[in-house]
Amino acid sequence: MFDNYVLRANLQTLQFQSALVEISRAASADLDNALSRISTLAADALDTARVSIWLFNEEHTELRCLHLFDRERNTHESGAILAVEKYPRYFKALEESRTIPAEVARTHPCTSEFAVG
Repeated sequence: MFDNYVLRANLQTLQFQSALVEISRAASADLDNALSRISTLAADALDTARVSIWLFNEEHTELRCLHLFDRERNTHESGAILAVEKYPRYFKALEESRTIPAEVARTHPCTSEFAVG
């Protein structure tokens, strides 16, 4: 059992290293193409359904989506905006930590504000 864990961990490390090499290559492309490639590589390396890249505006009153990749639908999009005032728990969590490990976003306390209905 330990050998399987080590083997899986080593394989994941190799996948991440390979993704980093590809990301460094993508960085030399134009921004839109680079973000598209980076988000696709990240979704594959992390084995996750969606990856997105966001930036705050200068006033830190909103986040703007520079790029979102939906792996299940194989689509790329951008332009969504999140207002800080509309999602206070989410932005408070971002102030405290750069990552929010929400396995089920609809029910996680920091991300449930995004659930519709």
